[in-house]
Amino acid sequence: MSGDNLEPGEQAIKDEVWGAESRAIEFYPARSQFINNAPHCHLWRLGQDDFCPELLRSVEPRQTLENRFYEVLKETR
Repeated sequence: MSGDNLEPGEQAIKDEVWGAESRAIEFYPARSQFINNAPHCHLWRLGQDDFCPELLRSVEPRQTLENRFYEVLKETR
């Protein structure tokens, strides 16, 4: 899915609430937990070092606890 496929306004809402350079994810619950009683979506802002797969471009890996864990794990194998 590219940014061109977003519902009109989703990106604009994220930009207005948290800023154009913020990153956010939308949550889709398991079908058994799905409740459709209002026309809304669940959007979470990610922190600078929160994990999120960079699917569209290559970026430098962040020095997060998760990354450091996997670096050490590779060294022990």
